[in-house]
Amino acid sequence: MRFATGIARLLEDGFPEDLAADVAAGIIPEDEAVQILARDLSRDPASQLERARSMDFDPVDKRVFHGSGADIQAFEPSVGGLMGPGIYTSPRTSVASSYAESAGPGTRLDQRPPNIVTPEGELLQSGAVMYPLTYRGELMPYKEFLREFRDATPLDIPRVQRELRESGVTGLTGTLVTSDGQPQVINIFDPRDLRSTAAAFNPDYKGANILGAAAPVSATVGIAALSQPEDAEAGQLDKALRYVSRMAEDADLNPDAPVQIKPPTSFDRGTRRTAKNARLSTQEKAAIRKSIEGSGIAESVAFAAARDWKRRHPPVDWEKVEITGVTSSGKGELSVVTKKPQYAFDKDKRTGKALKRGSPGFKKIVDNVANEVIDYLERANTDPTDISAQLVKENAGWYRNVQRRLRNEYGSFSEMMGDLLGATSANTDVATNFNYSKELLNGFARGDYDELMAGFADKLDRKYAIEDELAQYVATQRAQGRTVKAAKEDEFYKELERQKADISAFFKDQANLIRKPNGSLFGMNSFNSMVALADRFRVRREGMKPKIKNFSGNLVGDSTAATIDVWAARNLRRHSGRKPIPSSAEPGVTGSIVNADNFRNSLEFGFGQDVIEEVTDIINDRGLIDTPLEPRDVQALQWFIEKDYWTQRGWTSRAGEGGSFEQMMDSDPVESGFLGLSRDQSIDVQGRDFVPTTTEMQIANRKILNEASTDPNVVTIKALPSGGAFEKTPETALDIDIVSERDYLPVDALDAAARQAVEDDQKSWFFARRIRPEVGSTFPQFFTAGTEIYFDTGKRKGDQIIEDVEDYLLDNDYYGYTLIVDPRDADKILGMRVLQIPQYDGSAEKYAKMSQDAYATESRNEFKRFRDLGQKLTDEFGQVKDTSPGYFDVNAKSLEETQGYLAQLASRERGASLEDLREDFYGFKPAQERFKRYTGISEPAYPQEGAAGRGPSSTNAAAAATTGAGIAALAGPGEAEAQTVGSSDVPTLELISYPGMEDSGKGIESLPRDPEFDEEPRTFRQEVSDLIEFGPSVAKDIFSEVIGKPLVGAAAAERAYSLGLPAELIDDAAAYGRSVADYKPSPEVRAYEQRLKRGIVDLLQSDTAQFLAPIVKPIAEPILETLGGISEDVVEGGLGLQSLLRGATDEEKERELERANRPALEAISPI
Repeated sequence: MRFATGIARLLEDGFPEDLAADVAAGIIPEDEAVQILARDLSRDPASQLERARSMDFDPVDKRVFHGSGADIQAFEPSVGGLMGPGIYTSPRTSVASSYAESAGPGTRLDQRPPNIVTPEGELLQSGAVMYPLTYRGELMPYKEFLREFRDATPLDIPRVQRELRESGVTGLTGTLVTSDGQPQVINIFDPRDLRSTAAAFNPDYKGANILGAAAPVSATVGIAALSQPEDAEAGQLDKALRYVSRMAEDADLNPDAPVQIKPPTSFDRGTRRTAKNARLSTQEKAAIRKSIEGSGIAESVAFAAARDWKRRHPPVDWEKVEITGVTSSGKGELSVVTKKPQYAFDKDKRTGKALKRGSPGFKKIVDNVANEVIDYLERANTDPTDISAQLVKENAGWYRNVQRRLRNEYGSFSEMMGDLLGATSANTDVATNFNYSKELLNGFARGDYDELMAGFADKLDRKYAIEDELAQYVATQRAQGRTVKAAKEDEFYKELERQKADISAFFKDQANLIRKPNGSLFGMNSFNSMVALADRFRVRREGMKPKIKNFSGNLVGDSTAATIDVWAARNLRRHSGRKPIPSSAEPGVTGSIVNADNFRNSLEFGFGQDVIEEVTDIINDRGLIDTPLEPRDVQALQWFIEKDYWTQRGWTSRAGEGGSFEQMMDSDPVESGFLGLSRDQSIDVQGRDFVPTTTEMQIANRKILNEASTDPNVVTIKALPSGGAFEKTPETALDIDIVSERDYLPVDALDAAARQAVEDDQKSWFFARRIRPEVGSTFPQFFTAGTEIYFDTGKRKGDQIIEDVEDYLLDNDYYGYTLIVDPRDADKILGMRVLQIPQYDGSAEKYAKMSQDAYATESRNEFKRFRDLGQKLTDEFGQVKDTSPGYFDVNAKSLEETQGYLAQLASRERGASLEDLREDFYGFKPAQERFKRYTGISEPAYPQEGAAGRGPSSTNAAAAATTGAGIAALAGPGEAEAQTVGSSDVPTLELISYPGMEDSGKGIESLPRDPEFDEEPRTFRQEVSDLIEFGPSVAKDIFSEVIGKPLVGAAAAERAYSLGLPAELIDDAAAYGRSVADYKPSPEVRAYEQRLKRGIVDLLQSDTAQFLAPIVKPIAEPILETLGGISEDVVEGGLGLQSLLRGATDEEKERELERANRPALEAISPI
C-alpha cells in the first residue's frame, strides 16, 4: 500500500515511472534521483534564470532568505506562526536570522559554529546558514487576508491556503517593510513554491526539493557565499518592544476609536492632451542641424524627436518655447534642447516690470493662491470622499511633522540629517535624496570621510574670510575716493583673489570630493554634502542661492519662511495668469540672499516668500485648520495642490510625481537612543575624587564607538565628551547617541558601555530610547516622560542662555540636565535634555507599587508637564527655537546588576543563550517592571554581584530570559502576579489590557455547549484568563488523555502499513484498538477541555486575534486541529492496529510503539 502511495506521489512530482519505482523501492535515494533529473539541463546562469522565470520563480526579483542550522533539502511548513502555517522567509538576512532557530532544541543561530568553506567552495564544517531562496506566485498582504477570511477558524486555514494557492496566491506578506519597500517577512504556504537560488529549475520537477535537481556542492557554495559575516556582529532585535509597537499600530486595539478615512499617497491621473501635428520653424531647423553636426544623429530622426516634443506640448496648454537643438545621451536616447524662459511671476505680465509688495498685481496673486488653498481645505472639511482635498489637508503640517520625526528618530543627528537632506536635494528624486543623506550619516560615523574632511572646514572658512576681506578692501578704497576698478588692480587685492582661486580649484577637483562606497560621487552634491558634514551648510552669505539652505532650515525649524521650489514656482506662475513652462525647459528660480542676518532674498525667490507670507495670514484668519499655519506649511499645501493640478492633466510621470520623506522614513524605519554615562568619581562614593579630562573621556568613547561601527544595524553613532549638571553642580558626561534600525538593540556597544561603567565604579548608568509618539501616547504606562530643548544656533559652554535655562529649570523643580552636542563639533551645544528618571529621584519604589492605571495617569501628567515646560521656554527665551517632549524607555542599571550581567555574559553557565541574556538586560520592559528591578522588588534572571541577600530569581532562569520576558509584565490593572505561558519561538505574554476589553466577549453565548458542563456565559477576559492560567498545567493532560492515545493509534496504523506487517496477531491488535476507542477521559479533563476550547475559539475570532493569536498558538493549534477529529483518529487507529505487531518480538513491539508515540510526544513538546 505504501509502495503504491509512494509511486503516485513521485509521479506527481515529475519523476519518470522507472525512476519513481526505483525510489519507492529504496534502490535510489530521492535526493540522488532529483539530481538525475537535472543531468541534461544547461547549468549556465542565463539558462537557469530563463528556466526559473518560465516557472514563475525569479532569483533576482523574488529573492528571500531562511535562516537555519539544519541541512534542508525540502521544507516542512510550520504548524503555526503569526501568519499561520507555512515557511517563513525574509528579503533580509538580519531579519531571517532574528527569527531562525537551528535544528537542535534550544540551540539558537548565534550559538552554532560558523560555516568553514575552502576557497574552492567545499563545505568543511556546517553551522547556521542563510538559505537564499526564490518563490513563485503572487503574495497577499496579511491585513487583507484577515479582512477577507475573518470568520475562518484555525481548522479552516489549511483549506483556505489551498484555495488561495489554486488562485495563484502562494503566500502572505507582513505589515513591516524594508528600506526598498519589500515586506520584512513573507510566509509561503507550500514548500513546492520555494526553490534555492542555486536550483536547476527543472520544469518537469514538481516536488518540494529546494534544489530542484541542482547538485549539492553548488548549492552549498551558493549558500555559503551569501552568508554575511557581519550578521554575527549585528544588533539584536528587541521583540518585546516590536510587539508593543505593533499593538499601538493596530487600530483594532481600541474598539472605540473613530474610523478615519486615510487618503492615498498619490492623486488620480488624467490623460495628457497632445496636438495632432507640430511644425518646426526655420530657425529651429537650423539650430537642430547645427546641434547634430558630427553626432551621427540623422536629421530626419532629430526633426522627428523635436516635432514629437512639440506635439506633447501644444500651445493651448503650454508656454511656447523655442527649440535650440537635439542631443543624444550615448544610449540612443534623444533629448530636445530649448531656451529656458523665467517663471516671471514677480513681473507685471503686460510691462515686464518688477511687481512690488502691496501692488495690485502682487495682491491678485496673493488672492488667487489663498482662494485655491481655502477651496481645498473647505472641501476637505465638508466632503470626506474628496480624495484630493483630503490628501492636501493631511499634509498641512508636513514640515513640522518631518521636523518632529527627525528629532524623535535621529535624535541629536536631526540637525545634521536636515542639512544633508538639503545638501543632496538638488537634481535628485526624493528616494535618492533621502538615501544619500542616510548613507552620508553612516559613512561619517564610521570614519569613511575623515581623510578628505580633514582641513575642509578651515579651507571653506578661509575662502569666506577672503571674500569678506575683498569686499571690505573695496569699500575702504571707495570711501577714500577711488573707483572699484582701480581698487581691484591693487596687488593686495589680486593676491587675495589668487588665494581664493586656489581654494576654489581645490574644491572643484573631484579627487578631493567624498564618494559612495562604490567609488561614485553623490551626484552633483558631493561638495554640498561636505559643506553639511563640516557644519557650514546653514552659513548664509550675501549672494548665495537661498533655496537649499532655506529648505534645510524648514526641516529643522531654523526657518519658517517658504521655500520656493519648482512646484511653488509653477503654482505662482499659474496664479500670475501665465501658462506653464514645459518641465524640460524650466529654469531655476531666480534670486539670491540680500540680507544674511535676516535671511531676506531677491527676485522670484524673495517675491514668492512675500506672497506666501500674506497668504498664510489670510488662511489663518479663516480658521480652517486647528493649528495656525506657518509660511512653510502653506508652501507644503501649495506643493500638493500643484501636483494635483499637473497629475490630473497627465503632465507628470509616476516618477515625476515624486514622493515624501515621510514615506521613506516609514519604509526604512530607525530609532535613536542615548547613554547616561559619566566617568566622574567622588571621595564619598568611589573613594577618590576624579574628573576625567577630554582625552580620558574620548578613550572611553572610542571603545563604545568601535563596537557600534561594526554593527550593520547601526545607522550612525556619536560619541563625544559633554557635560551636564545636577542641582547646579557640573558633571562631565559621555554624549553617546546611537541611531539604529527600529527595534534593534546595539548590544555590542551597550556591552562596552556596561564594562566602562563597572571599570569606573559608577553606581548607576542608563540607556534610553526615544519612543515614537503614537506608541507612547497609546501606552504611557510603559514609559517615562522627558523633553529635549533645542537652541536657535549652536552655543558654547558658558553662554548665558545655558545658565538662564538652567535657572528656569531649577525654579520649576527640574534639577538635572545633560548638554546635547553637535555630532560634527563637540564644542557646539545644540540644546539640553531633561528626563524623568524615578530610579534617580527616589520615586521608583512608589511608582512600582502603583496600579497600572494609576501609573499611566502619572505618566500622562508628566508628559503634559514637559510639554508645558517646552511652551514656556520658547515663550520666555528667544534663543530656544523648539522643544521635543516625548516618552522614553529609560533602562537604568545599578552597579550590582551590571556586574552580575557581565559575569553571566562571561560564563553563560546557567544555560541562557547570549540573545536571551542580552534581551533580559537591555530589552524593553514596562516602566514599572524597570522600577521593580532597580529597587530590588523583582529580580533579574542572573545573580547580581555584591547584592546582599540576593540570589537568582525565583523565576526559572531560562523562562525569565525568554525574548518576551519584558512583555510578561504588561498585566492589566488589578491582575494577580503574572502566570505566563511561552515557547521557544513565541514571546511570554500575560493578558493585555485595552479599552473596551471587558465588553468584547461577543460570540461566547452562541458557542456550542456540552449539556453536561453548561455554565453561565463568561466574558472574553475571563475565558482568556482561564486559558492562560490553566493552559500550561492542563495541556499535557489533554494531549495524553484526550488526544495522545488516538494519535498513537493513527501513527501506529501508518507505521503498520509502511512495514507491511503480517496478519497473525489480528486479535491482539484489535484488542489494543478497542482499548483506545473505549477510552473515557475523567470529568476534570473534560471540563478543562471544554473551557479551553471555548476560550481558544473566542480568542482567535476576536478583534485582537491579529496580535494575541501567536501568543497561544503553541497550545491552540495542536488542540483544535486534533479535537475536531478525535473520532476519526480513534477509528483509523483501531483499524490500523489490526495489522500491527503480528509476528513481532516483544523488543520489536516496544520499538514500534515508541516510534508510533513520537508524533504525540513532539506535539506536546512546545507546551
